[in-house]
Amino acid sequence: EKGQNLTRFVSGIDSHYLSLVKRKLEQGSRDLSPSDIANHTRVVILGEQIAKMGEIHVGQMTKINGIPFLVVGVMTDEDAGLSFGDSRKVFIPYTTYLDMWDAKPWLLILNPVDGMDGKAFRQAIANFYAKQLHFDPMDKEAIRLPDYSEGAAVITGIFRGIQIFLGASGAMTMAVGALGVANIMFLSVTERTREIGVRLAVGATQKSILSQFILEGLFLVAVGTAFGLMTAYLVVTLLSSISLPDWLGFPVITSDSIAWSLFVTLVLALLASYFPARRASRLTPVIALSARA
Repeated sequence: EKGQNLTRFVSGIDSHYLSLVKRKLEQGSRDLSPSDIANHTRVVILGEQIAKMGEIHVGQMTKINGIPFLVVGVMTDEDAGLSFGDSRKVFIPYTTYLDMWDAKPWLLILNPVDGMDGKAFRQAIANFYAKQLHFDPMDKEAIRLPDYSEGAAVITGIFRGIQIFLGASGAMTMAVGALGVANIMFLSVTERTREIGVRLAVGATQKSILSQFILEGLFLVAVGTAFGLMTAYLVVTLLSSISLPDWLGFPVITSDSIAWSLFVTLVLALLASYFPARRASRLTPVIALSARA
């Protein structure tokens, strides 16, 4: 992973883990297969953030604890499903994991068949392990059987609401910024009316006037965009150096997020600049020159 140590992120899983926690893989990926488990295959599935941090894609090789592994899958965003911080982990067959480290299973995820009551399902599990380990199946302290089904839905809903709120706030901020640029450009047109009249009188075309004010508006937005990107980079760099709780995730700037930000900013900049520029280009020399300085 490009020199980064991933040992603390590694999890050994079987071929049913991803389907149980309802996690999806990016296009071109594949899940771990029963043959991977049986053959102790050195293949790995990367969490989304880990893959982006290292710019690693399906089909490439990466090293875990100095051992080469083939990347066969990359997870998508972990919003939809039961999350254990999977986006910042790497997953290998549990048999391969046991070849590398002496460890015992610490998490068992089970899913009842359709129509089976969750309470009865948990009790059946308790009865099974009570028989195997010789304890009272009614002893709630002997074995911990948390039910994540309702909690996962609630947490997912909360985070979805936060995302919608932040998205709406960002959209409003962009809209206010676009209105600010438009107001500045309208003010510029008003203050430079006589200048526009002189240019029109000496042969300037409406197209050249239109282009001039659009370019001025784009330049104004470009300066603000550059400042915003630098600020975002500094904030992400600062947060990356701080040990954040797992539920907050790992801050990372991706090429996709930058591309979308630039695209939306460009569209808003064109809209904010076009209407003041059109107003300037439609002035006539007589009206423009007769305006007060």
